[in-house]
Amino acid sequence: MKFEIPFEQMLELLSSMDEKIDAMGEKVEHGQPRRYLKRREGAEYLRMSESKFDDLVREGLIPRSKLGRNGDRSAVLFDINDLDAFVKAHAE
Repeated sequence: MKFEIPFEQMLELLSSMDEKIDAMGEKVEHGQPRRYLKRREGAEYLRMSESKFDDLVREGLIPRSKLGRNGDRSAVLFDINDLDAFVKAHAE
């Protein structure tokens, strides 16, 4: 069985796959899956708005990690394992 897909359509499919992989936080860096996500990436990973994500962080339902220094403020990152634990704990 042979499938033929126009080149432009193949590029669109590949681009869409890249976006989905990035949104899931599975982008590989240095041979290892990413473990920490930025705020926007964390919200995308959980498929919610950034404001809802911020509310859950503020309420202490999603833990955050401060790593290193970024100018005058610490860089705040979110561990994918913590995000997965949040989903598991709040699954219906």
